[in-house]
Amino acid sequence: MEKNRTCFSRGKGVAHKEMESKSVLLCLESGHYYTLNSTGTFIWSLLDGKSGLDRIAQRVAERFHVSREEAVRDVRDLVEDLEAEGLLERYRGPE
Repeated sequence: MEKNRTCFSRGKGVAHKEMESKSVLLCLESGHYYTLNSTGTFIWSLLDGKSGLDRIAQRVAERFHVSREEAVRDVRDLVEDLEAEGLLERYRGPE
């Protein structure tokens, strides 16, 4: 099990609609819309406040048949972008 990990969850002030393999996010506070491709949509679905980014990256690598390094980079990049836009909440995961 991962120790001292940071977890993220989808923000409470974000409306989400999945259409086919893409998603549209709406920040209710700002009124800004965001779109996610299929990889982003999959990552968004895993941001439950319980799974660390390493675990999410592992699932991305398995699902999309990419290297672990590429998955880690993609997950971290997306999470950084979503957090900067105020679409995520940060938690300290279980010890």
